Amino acid sequence: MSIGRTNRGIVVAFSGVESSGKSTQIERVDEYLRSQEHSTTYLWTRPGYTPGLRAAKRIFRRSKPTELDPESISQAPGTYPKRATSFRSGLKRWLWLTMALIDLFSTYCLYMRVLRSRFDVVLVDRCLLDAAVDFQVNFPQQHVEKRWLFRLTRWLAVRPDAAILLAIPAAESESRTRARGRSHWETQKLLEEKELLYRKFADDFNVQVVDATLSPNEVFGDLQEVVNRLTPDTKEA
Repeated sequence: MSIGRTNRGIVVAFSGVESSGKSTQIERVDEYLRSQEHSTTYLWTRPGYTPGLRAAKRIFRRSKPTELDPESISQAPGTYPKRATSFRSGLKRWLWLTMALIDLFSTYCLYMRVLRSRFDVVLVDRCLLDAAVDFQVNFPQQHVEKRWLFRLTRWLAVRPDAAILLAIPAAESESRTRARGRSHWETQKLLEEKELLYRKFADDFNVQVVDATLSPNEVFGDLQEVVNRLTPDTKEA
């Protein structure tokens, strides 16, 4: 069923720290949209982890990642992405970041337009806001946000019809991650830094902040309202 509002699909992007509920809510929104006969697709992105960099990473296989402590707590900013931030060579770090930015450009400026033309709704798990936070935290000396490739990507990227930040405190993020039995989590200090950056960048990236400390059903209710505004032919369940 066509969404009726435009001749192209809509884009709904989700941002937030670890264990903020992005995956859970995306699954619920996807199920809800499909129940209304909308075609949907899912896109996950993170600098250094997108498919376009898989081949490039092989170049740096000999680079050794920084060792984690016995509890596998991520020590910011030294272990994300594990290989990239461990590069001792400034040239290798610059090349890695350049390839990551090119990959982000192709994803947000080109590939997302293809998806938007084929589906009613594109659900994006992590967007340019998350990339900006990651770069700021993990590569503070490189000032990636000022590089022309990043600025060009922001300028030409597909603008989400709705960009949502699922916000939770750093302590809640750490607690949820541990409760899930994950073998890797970030320190509360790092999470607090990310929390501040998300809040700082929210207006610049035109992001709507949703309180993700509420129950999953309450959060989904808020998201359902957003989706219904974007898809006027959708009937509320």
